[in-house]
Amino acid sequence: MQPKSTILDVEYSDLPDLDIPAVLKETETPVLQTVLPKNGALEIENSLPTLVYNFYNLDPFWKSDIKANRVLLLEPTHFAKYPVCEKTISFVLKLADNIERIQVFTGEFRELKAQYNLSEIHFKEHPTATHYEGFREQRAWMFPEVREHFPSFFSYWKKCERFLKEML
Repeated sequence: MQPKSTILDVEYSDLPDLDIPAVLKETETPVLQTVLPKNGALEIENSLPTLVYNFYNLDPFWKSDIKANRVLLLEPTHFAKYPVCEKTISFVLKLADNIERIQVFTGEFRELKAQYNLSEIHFKEHPTATHYEGFREQRAWMFPEVREHFPSFFSYWKKCERFLKEML
């Protein structure tokens, strides 16, 4: 049975002109926090390069042929700005398990660099990693031919579809 006399029981065209019902006027801003793992001591060999992975780069094949320190960096300032749930962090940590000898550092990039006196640092570029210092490498692009900025995913995807057809 369909409910009658609800606040939405009007023509679609009338919705913009409706007053907001009192029951919907009270709002609440949620406080979202990301629970990050506690920091442990890392085992760093300073004679080796350090590869910094993050939430957006968990490529298990990246430089897998070289001996290096591999660190998954989880920056509290990033997650304060872009919070995720505990299940997402668990998923990221599980993905990181695919990277041989990776260690997790919860802290800021500058803290990681200073605390372990890192000199040769490699990372993949990403808009969230502009403050990283070291050897910036290009990330893998699904469609390297498509480089413009798009206002939505679907406008981007429309541009990519022709390249996808060429791949098939």
